[in-house]
Amino acid sequence: MYGVTILILLFRLFIRLIISIIGFLLYPFRGLKDTPSSIGKVVYILWGGIGNAVMAIPAIGALQDKYKSSLLVYAMHPDSGKLLYPTKVVLMPVLNLPFGLLDTIRCLYREHPDVTLTNFSSPTFLTSLISYLSGAKYRIGYDRGKRGIFFNIIQPAQRISETEADSQTVERIFSLKVSSKYGLYRHNGFGEKFLQKRGVKGKILGIHPGGDFKSWGKRRYGELIDSLIGISITLVGGEEDRQLIDEIAEDRDVYKYIGKDILKSIDLISKFSLFLTGDTGLMHIASAVGVPVVAIFGPTDPVKNRPIGNVRIIRKKLPCSPCYRYRIPRCKRRVCLDIPVSEVLEQIKNMEII
Repeated sequence: MYGVTILILLFRLFIRLIISIIGFLLYPFRGLKDTPSSIGKVVYILWGGIGNAVMAIPAIGALQDKYKSSLLVYAMHPDSGKLLYPTKVVLMPVLNLPFGLLDTIRCLYREHPDVTLTNFSSPTFLTSLISYLSGAKYRIGYDRGKRGIFFNIIQPAQRISETEADSQTVERIFSLKVSSKYGLYRHNGFGEKFLQKRGVKGKILGIHPGGDFKSWGKRRYGELIDSLIGISITLVGGEEDRQLIDEIAEDRDVYKYIGKDILKSIDLISKFSLFLTGDTGLMHIASAVGVPVVAIFGPTDPVKNRPIGNVRIIRKKLPCSPCYRYRIPRCKRRVCLDIPVSEVLEQIKNMEII
């Protein structure tokens, strides 16, 4: 199985190389354009999950303030509409190949956008192709490795935070001032009722132990909880985290919340004194609502994925980290997540929650 994973990775790297070579040869003939002078409909292609949507909120919020009903976001995650409200959001089934991709392109073409732009995490070649087939005159994107063959307004793909990259693009191209103060909508009152019903008082540590291959792991989270005395702990996550949360919570004095409504999860997280997690969407939500965060990073990039706000990042510096490519880490054993419980406990203490 591991050999198959390596072959898939090598094949994808080979395809990226071929596209880069083609892009390099075609670069002089692309017909690059300057900043658009007249803009009607704007389509923002939002790639990724909850975290990517939260990181794009400042940029999309600035566009929404200016273009209002002329702005349309095509997003991948089903909660994007709630996170980006009142911006109009259309879910794109682009990963359901080939028909999902064709359906996305067909729907985009019917919108007749003047401008398309993508977020920092979008796959370069695929989003440039989608943008081109939408019929947009101005196609804005990041030309990594010359693979953005069909973009004609190129943005620098620097190694900076995704929030900063998305915001800089909107400021640069649309001459807008982007503020980080665009808030998240929430189910007001839910968090307080949840805690009151369970008699939770005082300082509260929220923990999201999920994150698939980015998770610190069940054993370590359990040991950490056993080391914490005199503090209320609430484990939160989605349906995909239910089994992990149940196993960590077993025989431990903790509270649990499996969120089915992202707006309720946002309101509950906003009541925490501190939030501990890996590189997850809930990490970005906690930071966006002003909750201090301790984030454990493994294979992903702490520069690109760093949330705004009061955040302490814990990571093991290794020559091979970050290695996040196509959701296939390059090793079976997550050495980058071999972070001792004592180190995380120290950071929590430094945040003055206990």
